[in-house]
Amino acid sequence: MPDDGIQDVKENLEFHAKKLAVLLAASFMPKGVKEALVVLLPLMSIGHMARLAEILEAKFVNDKTKAIDEEYKQKLLELAREFEKADATREVELIKQIDALI
Repeated sequence: MPDDGIQDVKENLEFHAKKLAVLLAASFMPKGVKEALVVLLPLMSIGHMARLAEILEAKFVNDKTKAIDEEYKQKLLELAREFEKADATREVELIKQIDALI
């Protein structure tokens, strides 16, 4: 039925419009940029809307996980320092043991 195709397009358009609304509201972009995007939305194809939603979603996730990334970076750096310290201690002990054998 032809109406099924039109209904699918309407549902797809509604989905992307709602998703974009949520992502724009949650975005840290300046208000003027958000307003400009809202003005452009009626001119966009569904494909363009989907791509914009993907970009905004990726930016949103990146912004939300930045603190977590930094926390894990610090933990990894601390582990690396501890490993290097333990490795240096083992090296000194090994040298002492070799010297004792000589």
